Amino acid sequence: MKIPKNLRKYLLIIGLILMGLSFIFMRYDPYLVYINSNIRQENVSFESRDGLTITGIFYYPSDYNSSKKYPAIISVHGIGSRAEAHTRLNVEFCRRGFIVLGINLRGHGGSEGKCTLSKNEPYDIMGAIDYLYNRTQVNKSSIGVIGHSLGGMSSIRAAYNDSRINSTVVIAPPASLDILFSYYVENLDISEIESALGLDFDLTDPRDLYYRSPIYWVNQTNPKNLLIQVGDGDIIAQDDIIILRNATNNSTAEVNKLYGNFSEGTARKYKIYYRNPDIQHEEEPRIPEIIIDAIYWMENSLLGNTQGELQESDLLQWYELPFGGTIFSIGLILSFLPLVSYINSLFYKKNDPSFEHLKMSNKNLTRKNKLITLSIYALAYFGSSIFILPIIDILNISLWAPYNVTGALMIILSIRAIFLLIFLVPIIIIEKNLFDINLLNGKIFAKNPLRSTIAGLIIGLYFVIFYFYIPKIPAVNFQPLYYPAFFIVMILNLIATFYVDEIYNRALIQPKFNISPREKRISKYIKILKLTLYIGLLGAISFASILIMMWDTYLLVGGLKISFTLIGFIAGFAIFIIAGFVNTWIYLKTGNIISGSITQSLVFVWFTATMLVPL
Repeated sequence: MKIPKNLRKYLLIIGLILMGLSFIFMRYDPYLVYINSNIRQENVSFESRDGLTITGIFYYPSDYNSSKKYPAIISVHGIGSRAEAHTRLNVEFCRRGFIVLGINLRGHGGSEGKCTLSKNEPYDIMGAIDYLYNRTQVNKSSIGVIGHSLGGMSSIRAAYNDSRINSTVVIAPPASLDILFSYYVENLDISEIESALGLDFDLTDPRDLYYRSPIYWVNQTNPKNLLIQVGDGDIIAQDDIIILRNATNNSTAEVNKLYGNFSEGTARKYKIYYRNPDIQHEEEPRIPEIIIDAIYWMENSLLGNTQGELQESDLLQWYELPFGGTIFSIGLILSFLPLVSYINSLFYKKNDPSFEHLKMSNKNLTRKNKLITLSIYALAYFGSSIFILPIIDILNISLWAPYNVTGALMIILSIRAIFLLIFLVPIIIIEKNLFDINLLNGKIFAKNPLRSTIAGLIIGLYFVIFYFYIPKIPAVNFQPLYYPAFFIVMILNLIATFYVDEIYNRALIQPKFNISPREKRISKYIKILKLTLYIGLLGAISFASILIMMWDTYLLVGGLKISFTLIGFIAGFAIFIIAGFVNTWIYLKTGNIISGSITQSLVFVWFTATMLVPL
């Protein structure tokens, strides 16, 4: 699959130029620069009220004086995030003379335990209060808490039960999980897969839903001085007006109106923030108006009045234009195929028939035999996936720490790979009888192993560095890993897991499409497309089979009911088509399945461990 030299060169040059130009449009984050030169930080840990070790970051005020005591804020992130996600918010509080303790809730960042979706997270916040009480720099009568989403839900219940919290600001907390799920999900029951997902709650238990519903944890006196902030596009927090009405005991309480007073701790307000385009859930803690109002609220609650006027122009300026990521992605796509081709030219001999051994004779490759074997592979993927969640439930498997979605994916993929290896034994026997050939002849494993490993590392790191890392510099979205050893173990685990997939794809499936490196380009591309679509179908079958026990659970979208199993089928088809094409291209150039396995592992692990659920 040779790209003409000039085309290859031009595509690579254009791709690199686009990636370079995209930096003009990338975000600039002044907060990391400001922290390094103006704010002292400490990585700290403390015990939650139920004995777990919770980690966090202790930020000193920018005007810190060791002889003074300062008001303190506990900053609490949402689900799937961590303390650094609120860097912008935390820094602005420090610039106004506050100490800030940003914490990692249980099951997030470096903290122990599992996420309980706010049932036990209030113990983490109360443990943070205990910690602040032991810091000599803190004015113990002036402690507040600010939390977003899950952090907001947890902050309300912590402040309801702990009188040491004198002010509470919550950004878009779900008013009630019961109400929220009723809008978007029908028949949701994940009790059988809680262990795999790294979660600790039962959505079918009314007591559990009660603990996780802030509408039940507010009244006219607790929490003290409560501000609820919501963006106009946030569907997660659309019922937060109920929290205000319960907190004021006023069924007609209105948006954007102050109730009660700060001096008695009874101040209550629910404010909606408007912008074009609408403010979405994940961006609320970074919105300047929300930050300014949160600061004013804390100053009125903890200091008795505001400490001078604060305008948006007074905040550190964050620059971000919307086209950077798109331009960068186009450049990456254009440069990827030429990059792999150049690596092939660098590492391998010219005209090296990298996969000629996978070509089968037309005599054996009848339509009937192809249909039989392709159907068997589909059954293998179905069988290897359908038992995963029952096995996890029966054995109560929780192998990976920290326990979260990333760990769950490791467990699921590992069990699937084990079953695929088991099914490989009878498949080899069937292949021998149908085609009189042993397709596992060693060539896909032994060809240029060292060079293929290096090629896989280069291609994988190219994706990681250029797509997941460089566009985030110097934005707060990228943070160093808390668990580098865990990251490395995940990579090694997934190399083995994806290696099994590549055995199926190259030794068993690809020969049925009889792709030759020497045939005409159009014919070759059509065969590669068919191969990629079939690989996508296997992925769809696999994902749908994993979720088949949730066949009667539906996602409600625009009045339509979409089965979770169907969602799994569509997601698997899309993901495996992309992975199938990329790995096929890599294999055509290297002739060894290790290259694609390493590339896929690096990209998958980096995405899950730094973007999906940060570690």
